[in-house]
Amino acid sequence: MANEITVDYDFTFNDYGKPIAKFSMGSEAIGQWFTEELGSNTQRIQALLAVIDTIEKKAHKEHEFFSHELRLHIDSREVEITPLSADAELDEIPEDIHLYQGELNAGCGLIDFKEAVLEWAAFVSR
Repeated sequence: MANEITVDYDFTFNDYGKPIAKFSMGSEAIGQWFTEELGSNTQRIQALLAVIDTIEKKAHKEHEFFSHELRLHIDSREVEITPLSADAELDEIPEDIHLYQGELNAGCGLIDFKEAVLEWAAFVSR
């Protein structure tokens, strides 16, 4: 359920020097994935860029990365992030709390995602 619009984002460091990615409303899950799964791990970032490259060159059709909480699905057109246990997570949230879809799922075009990853790589290597 990826969108085709350009995603806005901002990269900062928290008080402890940890890189934080903040993506625009509706795409917060991408920022969470950058912050928690990529962090400043240059090997992980380079591995992700290598996967994107093989997909762009049509050597692979798609690829998925799994973390403790999220799934990143990449294909030749788009990238989508979804929670691994969406149903379980929703059951645990009190009824008076309302989440919108961007907090749970997010997506964007592959080109926009690659640009964000390249900018993240440059940001964390400063």
